[in-house]
Amino acid sequence: MTQAQWLIPLAAFAAVFVFALVLVQTFSGLSAARVRQRLREIRLEGEESSAAPLIRARYLRNLTPLERRLEELPGMSRIERLIEQAGYHFPAYRLALLAAACAAGAAAAGGWLSSHAGLAAVLAIAGGGAPFLQMVQMRTRRLREFEADLPDALDMMARALRAGNPLAETFKFVAEEMEGPIAQEMATTWSHLNYGVSLKASFDDMIARMPSMSLRAMATAILVQRETGGNLAEILDKIAAVLRARFRFLRRVRSLSAEGRISAWVLILMPFALAATLALTSPTYLPRLTGDPLGRTLIVVALALMALGVVWIQRVIRVRL
Repeated sequence: MTQAQWLIPLAAFAAVFVFALVLVQTFSGLSAARVRQRLREIRLEGEESSAAPLIRARYLRNLTPLERRLEELPGMSRIERLIEQAGYHFPAYRLALLAAACAAGAAAAGGWLSSHAGLAAVLAIAGGGAPFLQMVQMRTRRLREFEADLPDALDMMARALRAGNPLAETFKFVAEEMEGPIAQEMATTWSHLNYGVSLKASFDDMIARMPSMSLRAMATAILVQRETGGNLAEILDKIAAVLRARFRFLRRVRSLSAEGRISAWVLILMPFALAATLALTSPTYLPRLTGDPLGRTLIVVALALMALGVVWIQRVIRVRL
């Protein structure tokens, strides 16, 4: 068996795996979209909707004419949001060009290894999606760090309120005393409030940058308290206690579901380990499958079903609060 024939099922698995990850990310954001829509609906009439258009306009003015045209292409705003959520600050077109370069390089490598056009297309899809998947992973890591520090930030805000500081100054206090994503987001929100952006619009922008269910709970509680009254410091203390209990429960669920995740990895890796073993012990066995068109079709179908099984297992063992 040639090396190119071995690469066809592996490249197909990579493409299906990338598609499965994108599918999971899309489904996981549906409930968050509903919450964001609810926050938009409770805005008062006449308030400035968001600080994002002003910030984006100033950002575009700092670019060259060519860069500005690239940034105004369809879809660039979503890529820019992804980069911002990952904690980076560079033009979105650079990530798009990097993805295009990776796709072209992967397609060229596939064309050099084999004359099969399908292999080149699969490698191009996998190579083009790799930079975006890396950004998604960085965004997820940053979001987890933000959620882990949010209860401590709420405690600091409650103490600052009891000391007589206004709510806007509590964001500055957290930004100065803490580090990491929580400090960056609180500093940005404090800057928006100083620029005259309303509290509701500032929270909406903050949630867009950091789509956290814990942050939505905090924003909703503060907005409701601003309209109905009450002890905000006590409310923040209770939210911090609830978030800590939630994180303890999630850690317990993660430990209890570890067996399911290990089983998933075993089931995924077992066919590849078996194929590698057969290739070493019986070199003439697998070519009968990979050399036949029907056999290659069955391999692709099996990889697609494996990817579907991975998504299903992830949905079963994931608990959202």
